[in-house]
Amino acid sequence: MDTRLGGYFLHYKGSAQRLFTEDETNNERLFGTPNPAPYVKDGINDYVVAGSQDTINPNHTGTKAAAHYQLSVGAGATPVARLRLTNVAISLEELFGPRFAQIIEDRRREADAFYRAITPARVGEDADNVMRRAALGA
Repeated sequence: MDTRLGGYFLHYKGSAQRLFTEDETNNERLFGTPNPAPYVKDGINDYVVAGSQDTINPNHTGTKAAAHYQLSVGAGATPVARLRLTNVAISLEELFGPRFAQIIEDRRREADAFYRAITPARVGEDADNVMRRAALGA
């Protein structure tokens, strides 16, 4: 484990399962050699996609983490998941209160300004959306 950055906390709001593993290559899958740790980087994917129970750390520690939300989304609905990565443990109100909303809005404005700067002015709304998604690799 790389300890240069210290410990971090993945905070989330709502009902989600905490999943942890290490950010180590799955040598067994890729090269046929033993893994350096029992919980390797693709463990979260293997748990979520294939239901492999033994690929995530039951002690809830690791260098890779996820909040696994299972949602039923109705037609036209938009689910929202609120997560925050911090290096301090603080209350949910501080994490997801008015300051959280302001941080999200600030980042949204910054992203919009960035994409406006790299998108030609002649591009319409649909093409603008395509270019933005292409830049994201989506």
